[in-house]
Amino acid sequence: FTETVKAEKEIPGAGYHGQFPYSWGGYTDIDLAVDEAGLWVIYSTDEAKGAIVLSKLNPENLELEQTWETNIRKQSVANAFIICGTLYTVSSY
Repeated sequence: FTETVKAEKEIPGAGYHGQFPYSWGGYTDIDLAVDEAGLWVIYSTDEAKGAIVLSKLNPENLELEQTWETNIRKQSVANAFIICGTLYTVSSY
């Protein structure tokens, strides 16, 4: 098995190593999603005080095209996903 990294991108200020996980824990700080509208990253930052931050990424170069800060605390939800450009959260499993 050979692993090849095609592209990588640092998400400015994004928490990592369990800083802003979903409620069930684990290393769920940064979550990627794809839908009809594009490529998304779901995360949080110190600046957002643990609230979910959603950024749309350019799929060619991974640059952040647009970012939204929500008022939903990431640690208060079990998971999140995107459908047709809309963020949905799941309260529990």
